[in-house]
Amino acid sequence: MLIWRERVEPHPHGRPRLYLPYLRRVRRVLPVDEFESFLNTEFTYSDMGFINLQNRKLKILGEDPVDGAPAYQVQETLGDARTFTRIVNWIDKASKRPLKRQYYDVANRLWKVETFDDVAAVHGAPTAQRVRMEDVQTGYGSEYRVSQLGYDVQIPKELFDWQQLAKAADSPVWK
Repeated sequence: MLIWRERVEPHPHGRPRLYLPYLRRVRRVLPVDEFESFLNTEFTYSDMGFINLQNRKLKILGEDPVDGAPAYQVQETLGDARTFTRIVNWIDKASKRPLKRQYYDVANRLWKVETFDDVAAVHGAPTAQRVRMEDVQTGYGSEYRVSQLGYDVQIPKELFDWQQLAKAADSPVWK
């Protein structure tokens, strides 16, 4: 799956688009609530990077180890709590990499747990190569894996044309 995010302003068609190889189609990602399910998974649009960072407050709750690793516990509260009242994050003290995230529903019950595994430094940035989301209320889970990732890579201009997104996977830049 290739995800392409266009500039939102001022172009009227500046919406994120994604190419799904099994459908052989490019689809525009319509404006939705950031916490709606992403492609019928336990992940949300917010989890996939389509997020609004406004109206969020952060508070350090203290230190709490995760699987023996010393970690900071940071609570995030949202200005608009229609879906989650709060999100609690665990950040590795030494590497500052994400370890775990817990989402609490509007009744303040634990709803989902996100874990970040196989975290490696890619061009100096801690990058989770396996991310798992468990819905503890339903018992379902989803996972995605990242491979062959690079930052600050020079990408040819023609790959930025959403109409050419289906051909983008065949570009030599990925090989």
